[in-house]
Amino acid sequence: MLAAEDGPLNRPKFFALVRGAVIGAFEELATRLAKHVRLKEMPPGVENAMHSAARVDLRVSTVAAAFWQTAAAFEVQRFVLGELPPPAAKAQPFWSWLPSHTGAMRLLVARQVQALFVRSLIRMSKLRYGVQVAWSELPDQALFLLPWRLRPTAEPGGLEFEVRTHVDLNTVDRLASRYRRHWLIEAPEDASTLGLVTSTTAGKPSLSLPGDPPLGAVSQP
Repeated sequence: MLAAEDGPLNRPKFFALVRGAVIGAFEELATRLAKHVRLKEMPPGVENAMHSAARVDLRVSTVAAAFWQTAAAFEVQRFVLGELPPPAAKAQPFWSWLPSHTGAMRLLVARQVQALFVRSLIRMSKLRYGVQVAWSELPDQALFLLPWRLRPTAEPGGLEFEVRTHVDLNTVDRLASRYRRHWLIEAPEDASTLGLVTSTTAGKPSLSLPGDPPLGAVSQP
């Protein structure tokens, strides 16, 4: 249960709080993953590839690759590496899906980060080569922009916050342990990059977890 808050913050303050919540969520995620893999630094070329259709031929831990794709999607990869964020925060990715209640926002952001990491990891686990990763293509937003509901409770001043998701830190631990030895490798010298890439787009792998609702437009309750 959450306590009621005063009126909504202005956007600059809210964006700064969202950015802080996202960075905190990634710090928590990195701590969990450190039990299974070494994250190191973002692989060379990945940050640029997140903003284009470029592919990167590289060898990388699949768990680490999913982590860095998720961090880049939320635009905090540099802060996760230790760079200090600027004083003013711009509009954060996916911010319009968040509740204005700051306590609920922090809870939802953590679940969004976990959900996108898990879906990215499942997708990458189906691949063999680093060049097959479409860094700029995220899973369906319905898989990580989670439905939520915030409503008053019978107790005066109390609020109940509900998030519909099948992903939490236990899911993160379980999948990171399962795929800790899974690596994406460099393409063979005689292989056609186009051939490797098109072989992954011919049939899209399922990213579903048990209990998932059908994909499609997800409305905010």
